[in-house]
Amino acid sequence: MRSKEEVTASPDDTRDELKVIKGIGPTFSRALHTAGIHHVDDLTRFTPEELSTALLERAGVKVAPEKIEANDWIGQARELAQPASVACASAGRVAEPLKPLEVAPAAPKWRQHAGISLFFDRATDNRGETIEQTRVYHEESGDETHFPGFETTPWVDWILRHAGLPAVRASACVEILDVDLTEIESPMRDSPRTFAATIRFRLSGPDAAALQTSGIPYQVQVQALSRDRNTLELLANHHDRLRPEVDEYVCDLEAPMPDLGDYELHSLVLLLPPDRLVTCHRSSIVHVVV
Repeated sequence: MRSKEEVTASPDDTRDELKVIKGIGPTFSRALHTAGIHHVDDLTRFTPEELSTALLERAGVKVAPEKIEANDWIGQARELAQPASVACASAGRVAEPLKPLEVAPAAPKWRQHAGISLFFDRATDNRGETIEQTRVYHEESGDETHFPGFETTPWVDWILRHAGLPAVRASACVEILDVDLTEIESPMRDSPRTFAATIRFRLSGPDAAALQTSGIPYQVQVQALSRDRNTLELLANHHDRLRPEVDEYVCDLEAPMPDLGDYELHSLVLLLPPDRLVTCHRSSIVHVVV
């Protein structure tokens, strides 16, 4: 018993020469026309694999190369196309060479090299103020780390290192020269305790002058790492731009005093994109007492 696609063309279908081929019925004939294959001699330019690809990509019809080869579509097409070529030659006309249809290249097979998840968190501290942090998670190793605030620069190097990708190296250097921390005495007994941080840093290297002339933005942060709770809190944040012919910078910050406990105070200077230079100064242990 023959399948529906193997029914021989009826007299009404004689105008569609593709249906003369055994195994090509109305469905496959329409798919071939959609793929730009209108005559039997068009079929002769394909291998079974190329024809299967063309039908799938151009007409959305899936026909296995094995089916095309088993039904000998291309062999039948060659036999049907041969008399037409002979007739054309006997009439004194030279058949024009047929241009092969271009088959789109196969899409690349992508695979995940590294999976990174970013989380932007908000919370309210015991003073009722909103604090923010960025969590970064590396799927392959299961490592997770936290950065205060939502700035992008601090965690870029962490991602590149865990993904095994080369970091962008700049021929300039940021160096923190000095950090001075002083508690600010308030005349009001019940006013919140604060402290002042004076951070002095220098920019050097072959590209330093170009960065200064370009007015690259920079950021200065003071962070407190609690030794008791192992949490990191952003205390102060300052933005500015480099200035032409200025190598050394002094940044004065005022920040709330952390809660009672022992802390490491980290001072960071970051050159923001496109350069992403960062340097950090860690103070000795700070004891916050009553």
